[in-house]
Amino acid sequence: MINKIAVLANNIGSFTGLTNFLRRMGAGFACSNKLANLNLDGFDILFIAGNFIFKDSEIKNLKHWAEKDSNRKIIISEYSNIISDVFDSPVSLEKPESPYWPLSIDFKGKKALVSFPKYSCLKFENNQDLKYIKKHRLFITKGDFLRPEFSIFDKNGAEFLIYQFKNYIALTVPVFKILGDIFLGQMSIENFKNWQNPLFCLDEFILNLKEIIEDALGTKINVDTNAISDNDHRGTIVLRHDVDSSRDISYLEYELENKIPATYALLVDKNTKFWLSKLRNKPDIEISFHYNTVDEGSIFTKIANRSFKNESQYKPFIKGITGSGLYRQYLKAKSSGIYAETLNRHGPFIVLPDFYDAMEYLCRREPAVLGGGSLFRGIILEKKGGGQVYANGLGGIFPETFMPYWYPIKAFLKSGNSIERSKFWESTHLMETDPALIDLLLENKDSCVNKPVYSFGFHPAHARSGTFSKNGCFPWFEYLIKKARSLDFEFLTLVQLYRRMNEWEKSNVKYILD
Repeated sequence: MINKIAVLANNIGSFTGLTNFLRRMGAGFACSNKLANLNLDGFDILFIAGNFIFKDSEIKNLKHWAEKDSNRKIIISEYSNIISDVFDSPVSLEKPESPYWPLSIDFKGKKALVSFPKYSCLKFENNQDLKYIKKHRLFITKGDFLRPEFSIFDKNGAEFLIYQFKNYIALTVPVFKILGDIFLGQMSIENFKNWQNPLFCLDEFILNLKEIIEDALGTKINVDTNAISDNDHRGTIVLRHDVDSSRDISYLEYELENKIPATYALLVDKNTKFWLSKLRNKPDIEISFHYNTVDEGSIFTKIANRSFKNESQYKPFIKGITGSGLYRQYLKAKSSGIYAETLNRHGPFIVLPDFYDAMEYLCRREPAVLGGGSLFRGIILEKKGGGQVYANGLGGIFPETFMPYWYPIKAFLKSGNSIERSKFWESTHLMETDPALIDLLLENKDSCVNKPVYSFGFHPAHARSGTFSKNGCFPWFEYLIKKARSLDFEFLTLVQLYRRMNEWEKSNVKYILD
């Protein structure tokens, strides 16, 4: 029997993290930012993520609902006054004693990172009470905490990750907010990468969290494990080709001959008409917009650079990728004949979290746009006070990716004083992937909680050139196709994937937001 899950959250980080956690498991849910909006009859698990101060009557109703059936559970992350009531213990929020020391646990015979110093954690004053079930001792992680082999693990003064009593489970670490902040670009994923497989660290974080919660529940969370991929497939692959300045159609010819869906991302440039003529009216070929993130300067700057043989400056196109700038780029693409339902990033720059707001601005005006593929390797920027933009770090070093998470992401965003779910999907991406890395990804069975969705990119410019391989990248592309088919992966365009995600959401997810 599939579990019926309700979600109560009140900040965009916790909403984003928790709903993507459940979606990754294939679990449907109803979610709201206010308890009054949730009719809990018919549900058996309630997740509460966020700092909630409930009224006495609300606590009474929650306890009545939970204790009416032994199979019902309330799982709480972050501070809520219901914790003190049901655990009969004063509970406070406490940050680690040093701004540098994260928290880790023992899990499956090795240490796993679970929290960072910027996050406050729950502290139970009556933590010696024997009526509680306590699991997963937290270690204050000192030394070179970016590498577990050089870390020092101190359990003195640390809490446990799980406190359990009757029908209630408290997570002392705000795990869902941490996950959401990573997705929103507010927490660096680089902190995780040396602790787990760098290519799968977010999937592994979710898998570990799922197993920790199920251990506390004493049973597995029953979900539709084939929520996105067709039942007969091991996973999904999106083939993406950023055409850039090339007119090489080697990949296209192979895909048309072998009936393989693929997404082609087009720039607005001198090659636009060429590619439109090749791609239009091909049922399994998607035309996507390759939006620009690089400030190419004025026409006068370009002429001066060519005339005096100056090196052109490579700087971010801030006005074009924040606010209404992305929408203006899209309108220009439409006027050039690119009627795209997805957008894919060109160039290294991405401003977070402003990028999400820019995409939302666009999608509210162009409802045909379902999402994009921008969370791959690049230079991560963020805006500070006064609108100044600063580099936040390199997002992923080859062959890794910025967001090592193999599933589409849907964010929650602030709109004035309200919280709204985004209208679009986002996902990560790998470029020019060699056979050894292809094997590593496609043969992985241990790091993903559900069927993965991989996006592989091959630029036409490198199909026959020796940029990455002396024989060009076409043999790598062909190897991917054959390997994926032998392992029974399905191929979808990016827009086909997002349509499927939307169909699943319509049947399995309910949003009730004020």
